[in-house]
Formats: sequence, C-alpha cells, structure tokens
Amino acid sequence: MIPDIPDPDRTGSGVGGLDSNKSFTPFINPHIQHVWGFVVDQTLTPTQSLHYSEWHNSFSNWNFDNPPLVIAPNPLNSMKFEPALGSVFLLNYSNTLSPHLVMTAGFGWIGEINNQYNQTRYSFPAIAGGTIPPYIVWDGQHTLTKWGTQGS
Repeated sequence: MIPDIPDPDRTGSGVGGLDSNKSFTPFINPHIQHVWGFVVDQTLTPTQSLHYSEWHNSFSNWNFDNPPLVIAPNPLNSMKFEPALGSVFLLNYSNTLSPHLVMTAGFGWIGEINNQYNQTRYSFPAIAGGTIPPYIVWDGQHTLTKWGTQGS
C-alpha cells in the first residue's frame, strides 16, 4: 500500500508540515437521471370514477466516502457507484353516494432502492480473502483512529 500513497502537493501544517499536505483530486461526476410518470382519470358513471397514477425515477451517481485524494485505479480511493430507483403506483376509486357523502377506496405503493457498489478491487493482505480495502482513518500523520467498515 505504501507505493499507492500520493505525494504531497501543498505545504502542510503540524510537525514537519506533514498534516493536510495533499489537495483533493478533482472528479467530474456525471449525474444520469430519467424521470417519467403519467396519470389516467376515467369517469365510469356520473357518480363513479377511477384514477391511476404512476411515477418512476432512475438516478445514477458516482460518489466517495471521503473527499478523494486519489481516484481509481489507485486502491486508496473510496469511489462507489450509487444507482437509485424510485417508483410510485397509486389507484383510487370514488363513488358519490349522495350530495354530501362520497366513498373512496385506494391502493398505493411506493418503492425505493438505493445501492452502493465499491469500485475498488484490491487484494489487501491484512484481510483474509478481502477484495475491497478497509476504511482506514489516521489522526493526521499520527495514530490509526478508525479501521474496518466505517470504523466499526
């Protein structure tokens, strides 16, 4: 892993200027989103109606767990792909029984799927069979403060 640590690119702080001496790496993040929906309103009789609505949102994004100091293929990056999918289905029936009484019945379903897929594949010797580097945080250049899955 030592060869993958990036060289400093700015003057750091702390003892010997070793803290915060690397700028984040710019990353162009393409957002891809497809949204569509429709509504169907049907009058069945002068007192009855049926209404249906459907909505769909598909969103794809790349993100990082932390501000990126390196990007792929460097194994020290925290890049992940985050596809998301949302859907809504609504059905409503209305029946006017009298000028002062309306009966309605309906059904609704809302679904959301949010995934996160790590993009880095790296055989890390400190973890048996590991293919994704662990989450590692140091207190500057000092002690290891978090290790594992978000420090747990």
